Amino acid sequence: MIVESLKNLLGGLDDRQMKLLCGISILLFFIATSTTLYIAVRRVDTSERRIKKVNQLREQAKAILTRHAIVKKQQAEVDTVLERDSSFKIKEFFTAAITKLALAGSINKQPEVTDPQDLGNGYSEIKLDASFAGLSTQQLVDILYQIEQNERIYTKEVIVTKAPKSPTLDLALVIATLQKIAPSS
Repeated sequence: MIVESLKNLLGGLDDRQMKLLCGISILLFFIATSTTLYIAVRRVDTSERRIKKVNQLREQAKAILTRHAIVKKQQAEVDTVLERDSSFKIKEFFTAAITKLALAGSINKQPEVTDPQDLGNGYSEIKLDASFAGLSTQQLVDILYQIEQNERIYTKEVIVTKAPKSPTLDLALVIATLQKIAPSS
């Protein structure tokens, strides 16, 4: 019935009307196809952007987890070192080191130890500040090497200046150590 109605309608059209109807049909087909294609391309583009964003977030999460694992490993190593020598005193170590290297006469400023400063991560830091005058390059290297050999100590600040009108060096040194803060109960 629909086919017969369509035949009657199309059969009653002249050439000009038939061309117009064909042109409109082709135009509508082109518009529908273009709209469908545009929507599909937009969805694909949106999906690709979302996938890229998810991949970036995945990479960031992976980097964070990797850093977290490294930090946990380092924290375990620090805890092991701290537990191994729980009675460590930075000033005693420093005094023994400068005595061993025969640098006691070069001390310009007596070593000062700060009170423990809470780092907010379960550890507190104790610093020792000292300065030397008239050191040779070898003595400078020896003191820095001696400090580096102790895993409980790390160097916070080193300022080396050439002494005026002398081939010797002056050294301002800040070293530090950590101690574990006992959890409060």
